[in-house]
Amino acid sequence: MVFPDTPRVIYQRNPLAEVICQLRFPTDLRIAAAQPADFQHRIRDQYPEYKQRTEVPFVVPADATVQPSNTAHDFITSDKLWTVTLQSGFIALTCRLYTRWEEFRARMDQIVSALSEAYSPPYVTRTGLRYRDIIDVADLGVGDVPLPHLVNPALAAEFSVECLQTRVRESQHRVVVQLGSPGPLLALQYGWVVGLKPAGPCFVVDADFYDERAVPLSTTLRLLDEWNGEAGRMFRWVVQDALRDALGPKPLNDEVGL
Repeated sequence: MVFPDTPRVIYQRNPLAEVICQLRFPTDLRIAAAQPADFQHRIRDQYPEYKQRTEVPFVVPADATVQPSNTAHDFITSDKLWTVTLQSGFIALTCRLYTRWEEFRARMDQIVSALSEAYSPPYVTRTGLRYRDIIDVADLGVGDVPLPHLVNPALAAEFSVECLQTRVRESQHRVVVQLGSPGPLLALQYGWVVGLKPAGPCFVVDADFYDERAVPLSTTLRLLDEWNGEAGRMFRWVVQDALRDALGPKPLNDEVGL
């Protein structure tokens, strides 16, 4: 545990714009060579829509006679809020309307089972869980509150300097935190960003938990559970009382929340 322990809550005005989990595994040529029909059959009840995309690498070798590409298979819920993406070397779950961990974890459990049954990857080479919060302070009614009273002043010292407090228009930071030794890392990006919302600048917290050690597929959910708890503690450490109150925290008792 890195961040201080506090009671778990769910925010009625949830600032989470996106949550993504990605599991990388050794390349499976079966996924590249044929349509993943068996995998689709196992998750089709929840993800009935299907799209295929061809991704071209940004950097292509100068002597390449054929431009390399990779096919991405997207399986999408009918409300377009959840997407499972399968490629020859990874699987990912993207959520665009996150409510609580129980739902996300249940979906990951289903996907991990379907992947194991359809392709049986020998192990996972990288486990990742990313939370992206976009906090629109104007929409929350706290746009006139100085930023040091909204987020932990230790995060962006420039907003604590009186002569800069009302003049900084953009401010972005990145720090990588060791969560275990050896073990997982947290790449934390945060800052004041313009252009995301029409009302004005937003404070963005982008927390990317990852572990690049090879682990059995069956152990990944345990890692995700640990990171979810750390992500909740991290966010509650980031926000100050004025912003926390504006987000409408609601106790979950014994349930696992944000």
